Amino acid sequence: MIEVEVKVRVGDTNEMERRILYKGASYMKAVMQHDVYFDFPDKRLLRDGCALRIREEDGICMMTFKGIRRNSKTGSREEIETSVESRENMCKILERVGLMRICEVKKKRKIYYYEGWKLSLDNVEGMGTFLEIEGKANSDAEYMEKRERIFELLEHLGLSDKDVERRSYLELSLGGREK
Repeated sequence: MIEVEVKVRVGDTNEMERRILYKGASYMKAVMQHDVYFDFPDKRLLRDGCALRIREEDGICMMTFKGIRRNSKTGSREEIETSVESRENMCKILERVGLMRICEVKKKRKIYYYEGWKLSLDNVEGMGTFLEIEGKANSDAEYMEKRERIFELLEHLGLSDKDVERRSYLELSLGGREK
């Protein structure tokens, strides 16, 4: 599965929510997410642009591996996920096999859906508010199509590709590279 994603820092949350709803998106729910990121002591995952995360959302835990970015304009990359019974026990297992916690990210997320796209307004602890637009692709051809479409949707919301925050929440949390 290829995740096709862009993220934009949002100044006025109420205005962005108004634009999302005006566009015709359906509000789904609000959730709290607690993400714990892991890497090897030499930080090889981070150095390679990958991430290993355990997310707890409303009592449900998922482990996610995010591969290398497919391009410099979006956060698109391979994503592999599986459910885990316990965030803390999975964290202990990863630490016992030599990985280390490199950061935690907590956010309040409001989720909307629009024509197969997931739009999330994220209030990220210590970082501010962001809009993420995310879709999934099963092939390279579908990825190319969605990559073009995601920028059209961004434009319809009054934003441009110049507004895109290319750093992940992990990179932002660690003070990573600039836009």
